[in-house]
Amino acid sequence: MDISTKILNTLSNAAAQKIDPLAAMRSAGKLLSGVNTSKLQPLSRDMLEIRGVAQKAAVVSSPYSKTGVLEAAKEEVSRLLDENPLLKKFYSSMPGFVPEALTPLAIKRDLANESFMKGLSIDFSTPLKEGTEEVQNLANVIARRNSYLQKSSVMEFEAATSGTGVQYSDRTKGIKSTFDKLNSKLKSGTEIVSFDRANSLIADGVGTRAIFESLDAKDALSALQKGGIGEDEIQTLKVLWSKTSTEGLDEASAALLKRANGILATAQTQKMTDRLALALENNEITMSELHNYVGKDGIAYFSDEQIGQIFAAWQKSDYALSGGSFSIVSDIDPMSKTAQALGFDAEYLQKIAKKSKKASGYTACQANFKYSSGALGEGQFRGTEVQKFAEYEHFPYDIRKGKTTVSEKIWQLTTEGKVAVADELREYEALVSEISKDDTLYSKYNQYLSDVYNYLRKKELGILDIEGVKIEEPKLQIEGLSPRQIELLSKECLEKLSKGEFYTFKN
Repeated sequence: MDISTKILNTLSNAAAQKIDPLAAMRSAGKLLSGVNTSKLQPLSRDMLEIRGVAQKAAVVSSPYSKTGVLEAAKEEVSRLLDENPLLKKFYSSMPGFVPEALTPLAIKRDLANESFMKGLSIDFSTPLKEGTEEVQNLANVIARRNSYLQKSSVMEFEAATSGTGVQYSDRTKGIKSTFDKLNSKLKSGTEIVSFDRANSLIADGVGTRAIFESLDAKDALSALQKGGIGEDEIQTLKVLWSKTSTEGLDEASAALLKRANGILATAQTQKMTDRLALALENNEITMSELHNYVGKDGIAYFSDEQIGQIFAAWQKSDYALSGGSFSIVSDIDPMSKTAQALGFDAEYLQKIAKKSKKASGYTACQANFKYSSGALGEGQFRGTEVQKFAEYEHFPYDIRKGKTTVSEKIWQLTTEGKVAVADELREYEALVSEISKDDTLYSKYNQYLSDVYNYLRKKELGILDIEGVKIEEPKLQIEGLSPRQIELLSKECLEKLSKGEFYTFKN
C-alpha cells in the first residue's frame, strides 16, 4: 500500500468512527514511514496546510475534503456547544477566542471535568467561603481559562520583547496555586462576586519569563570603560567585589561600587529596556506593575534610570492616558532624577524600597501585564545563572509559608519510583521546618541564600571572569547543625533534589 493510500485510509476511518483528527494523525505517525506527521495539524483547522505537506511527501490521489472529516468535526462542535450553553458562554467570554476552532475531543475533555463544569454554575449571589468545594471548582474554571489564553498571551509578550537576545519560557498557573491564591484573598476579606472578579485576582495566571544572557570579562570591562570607570578605579573594584557585604565601606568606595554595578547591569538589560519602552509607548502591550526585587548588597536587573525610562514610555500609552495605574516597587535613590520624575515622596520611596528587598536575596524583575485576549500575566526578567538557582531556591520559602510545593514534589518522586530521592527531600523539608522555629538560625540560612544570589549575579555580569577578581562561592556555616545537616541545606544538595536526582553526602 502506498503512502497516499495509507493517509487517506487513516483519515476515512477516523471520520467513520468520529475520532478526533489530531488523535488520528498521531496514530498515523506509526503507519506512515517517511512522512513527518508532526507537520500534519488537525484537519478541522488546517485542511489546506495538511494537504500541501502531504502532497510534498507523496502524490495524493484524491482531495482530503472527500473524507468528510472537516465537515463532521464542525458539525459535532456546533452540536456540543448548542447542547452545553454554559460551556459555550465560557468560551465566548474570552476576547478573540473562537469556540468553533476547538476540536470535539477538546470540548469533550472539558465536559468530562466535573469540577470545571460545576464551577461554571457557581451562584455568586451567595458569598464564597474560604476552602470550600466551590472555591476549588472556581479555581478549575480560572486555570482552564488561562490555559486557553496562554498561547496568544505568550506570543504577545515575546513580540513586545523581540530582538533582545533573551531566552523564553512560559507556564500557566495551576489549579492548586490558583485555589491557594483565591483562598488567600478570601481570607483577607476580599469578596468574589463574579468570574471577572476572580480573574482579576489571579494577576499571574499566564507566566512568561525572559532570561538574559551573561556578560563575559570583555563585555564587562568594555562597559565599565564606556561608563567612565578608569583603570585605577577598576583595580579598586577588584577588591570591593571580593567582599560579600558593603558594611564598613567608606562613602567613596560604596559610591564607586554602586556606580560600577549599575553600569554592568545596564549593559546586560538595556536592549530589553529600550524594546519594552517602545512596546509600551506604541501600545503593543499593557503593563500595570513593575517590581524590581533584590537582596541586601545585591545587584538589581534594572537601574533607576531604566525604570524611569520604562515609566516615561508607559505614561504615553493609551492605558495610562485612559486612567490606568502603574505600581512600582524598587529601591530608588531618593536623590536621583528618576525619583523626581516619578514624584514619589521620601516616605513612599522608603516604603517601596523595603518591599523590594528580599531576605533570601531573591533577585528578579517582575512585571504584570494585561493582554489583549483579556488574560492577566506576570513577566519575569532574570539572568541565566540566577534563573537556575531561583527554580529551586523557593523551596525553603514555600515550606516556611506552609505551601504544599515540596510535599507535592515528594509525592511525585514517590510515584515515579524515586523513593530514595523522596526520602532525602522529606528530610530537607523536616529540617527547614525545624530551623524555621528559630529566627536566628533561619536568618543565617537566608543570609547564605542571599550570598549565593549575589555571587551568581556577579557571575552573570562577567565580574568573576575579570583577571584579578577573587571571589569564592558561598559556603553555608550555621553553628549547632551537624555536617550532614549543613550539606542537606546546601545549594548543591537542593539542586540535585529539585531535579529528582539522588544526592550523595560527603559527610
